[in-house]
Amino acid sequence: MEKSSDLSSPNWLCLPYDLISLIIEKLVHLSDFIRFSVVCKSWNSIASYHRIQKLNQLSNHQLPWQFTGYRDEKVPRLCNSLPNSSPTIFNFKLRIPSEYIAMMYHCAGSSHGWLIFEKELVVTLLNPLSGNIIHLPRLIDRSRHILRRHTYPSNDYYGFTSVILSRDPSLGSFEFLIFGCYYVAHLKFGDKFWTLSERLKDFCSPQSLIFYKDRIIGVCKYGGIMCLDVIIGVKGSRRIELREIIPKCDIYIGDCFLSETTLGDLLVVYRYTNCGKFKVSKLIESDGQLPRLVPVDNLDGHSIFLDFLHNQSISVLASNYVGYCRPNSIYYLHRQRRSILTPSGVEIKEFNLEDQSCQKHPIPIPVELFWIVPSMTLPHPKV
Repeated sequence: MEKSSDLSSPNWLCLPYDLISLIIEKLVHLSDFIRFSVVCKSWNSIASYHRIQKLNQLSNHQLPWQFTGYRDEKVPRLCNSLPNSSPTIFNFKLRIPSEYIAMMYHCAGSSHGWLIFEKELVVTLLNPLSGNIIHLPRLIDRSRHILRRHTYPSNDYYGFTSVILSRDPSLGSFEFLIFGCYYVAHLKFGDKFWTLSERLKDFCSPQSLIFYKDRIIGVCKYGGIMCLDVIIGVKGSRRIELREIIPKCDIYIGDCFLSETTLGDLLVVYRYTNCGKFKVSKLIESDGQLPRLVPVDNLDGHSIFLDFLHNQSISVLASNYVGYCRPNSIYYLHRQRRSILTPSGVEIKEFNLEDQSCQKHPIPIPVELFWIVPSMTLPHPKV
C-alpha cells in the first residue's frame, strides 16, 4: 500500500509559531542553531528573526571552537576538542577564499567569530561561516603618520599583540582595537583614519584590553588597570588618553587577562610566571567607593578560556555546556613536544580556581593555538 505524502514527508511549515519559538529559545550550541535554520525557509526566517537577540545574549559567551588541519588541507575545518569529550570535526562549509587560507599562518587571531588578517598595514576582517569580508583603512592617522614595522621589535609581527572588536560587525557599527608593545590603534567603522598612540610605555602598556560597558579597559603585566579614552578635538582630530583606575604594582606578575562574565562582572585573571598558578579578582567601582580589586575564589559557575597567543579571553556559563567544561575552571591551549600521549603536540591545560588543581588534556588532532567563538551567521536553506 502506498503511503500518503503527508505521512512520508512531515510538513514542518504547519508547526505553530509559538512552538517553534519555544524550540529555538532552548538552543544553546551554535551547531544546533545552524541545523535548525536549514530545515526549511520558514524556520530559517524565524531563526533570522531571533538572530540579533541571540547574538547579543551570547556575544563572547559561547563555547569556543578551534581550527584544525588548514595548513595541510585545501578546505579548512572547525573542530571542538575539549576535556571530557571526543573531538568533533564539524562539516559546516567554511567560506574562506584561497588567498586567505594561504595567509592563515599570519592570522592575527579572532574576535566575535571573525578572523583578522593584516597585509601591508591593511586590516581585513573575514567571517569564516558567511564568507563576508570587511576591508578596514590602512593603518594611518589624520596626520598621515604610518605605523612602521621597524619601530617595533623584530620578533613582533608589526608589533601586533592583540586585535579585538567591540561587537560582531554583522550587527552594525563597531569599533576595532589593535595594540602591541608600545602602541594602540583605534578605529570606529566608517572612519577613514585610525587614532594612534605610541605613549603607552609611559604607563606600562596593556597586555589585555576589553570593550566593557561603553569603555575600553586595559590591564598591564604589573596588575595596573587603566581606561583608554578616545578624545575628539577640534576639526575632528582625535587622540587616545590613558586614565589610571588601579595603580600598577612594583612586582612583575606575568600574564594578565580581562574577562566579562555573563553576569556583567569584569574579572582580572592573573597567571604568575614563577609558579604557574592563577588568581582572579573582580573590579568593583560602582558602590560609591574608590575602584578596587576584590580577590575571588570561584568564578560563579563560569569557565574561562584564555588565548595566550593573542591575550584574549572567553567566558561561558558552564551549566550551559555540561560535559564540555567544568565550572570555576580556567582553560588554555599549550604546545609541547609530540609524544605518544600527545601526538598533535597540543594539549589543553585546566586550572580549577577552587581547589587549585591543574590537569592536562592531550588533544589527539592538530589544532591551532587560538580559540574562535563562531558568529551566529545562518546559512540559507536548500529547500
